[in-house]
Amino acid sequence: MALATGTVLINRYRIVKRVGQGGFGAVYRAWDLSLLQPVALKENSGGGMEAQRQFEREAQLLAGLRHALSLIHILRCRRAL
Repeated sequence: MALATGTVLINRYRIVKRVGQGGFGAVYRAWDLSLLQPVALKENSGGGMEAQRQFEREAQLLAGLRHALSLIHILRCRRAL
């Protein structure tokens, strides 16, 4: 299920638009309400324990990078955000 434009996640990231979709989730352009800058937000929408492990590993690797457009990983659970 796609996140709607304007949705605010964890009181910090406002969805601007979806920019890509794949087998395990989607990538969104979002606005960081705290740092007042654009970010890329990646949603993991399933795939089991191995997919979850890979998603977390990717987040750890990307956390060490510095780029003008930050990549934020959000694991979206089946419960309401």
